[in-house]
Amino acid sequence: SLLLSSWYSVVEGNQLTFEVVFESPLTLARDVEVNVTLIDGTAIAPDDYNMLGPMVLTLTGSGGTAMVNIVDDALAEVDEMFEMMLSSNDPSVSIVEDTATVTINDSVLVFQFNQSAYTVDEGDSVPVMVTWVNPQEGEVGVRVTVTPSGTPQDYSISPEGNITLSNSSNTAVVVITALSDKLKEDPEDFILSLESSFRLSVSQAALTINDTTVTLVWWGRVK
Repeated sequence: SLLLSSWYSVVEGNQLTFEVVFESPLTLARDVEVNVTLIDGTAIAPDDYNMLGPMVLTLTGSGGTAMVNIVDDALAEVDEMFEMMLSSNDPSVSIVEDTATVTINDSVLVFQFNQSAYTVDEGDSVPVMVTWVNPQEGEVGVRVTVTPSGTPQDYSISPEGNITLSNSSNTAVVVITALSDKLKEDPEDFILSLESSFRLSVSQAALTINDTTVTLVWWGRVK
């Protein structure tokens, strides 16, 4: 009986080795041939992956390996998948796990803020620029996040949802407005980051909201 791991994960631009093994090592009196079939999913051959070597494996007593090349297509995209299936025309061969699912992880997209720290007073706004450092073909939607999340009375972000960056336009600006809550309080500290369905590397930034200055006026009576 032959075994194949049911799940693999690999980053674009690398090679993936599938190991096909016998449940128990055997001394074979003859070669055992196994057919390898690659099945498109969201990943499509040959643009995303291709087989290295024969589609028919000749196994030894311990098993064998199949090699697949994962193409670095220089496209900004979400993770993709395809399947590898084993079969044999030899009636003496039984395959316990005949299908493996492969997830292709997109290469990491690097983003950064134009400053490492921002300061804003209540009632004022501060522009925050986001830059896609290693732009590729395609568009990427990212959303600026603030942690801890605070309350709706602390700040607002415009635009609220995703901002879109591309190879031809790799910067975008969001505006954070510090709302005046009419409370006397210490400066509040937050961390800015990004989230996306894409695989990101982000240099976080600090955000400090300073309280509104309180002015006291003495109303006295002169006698």
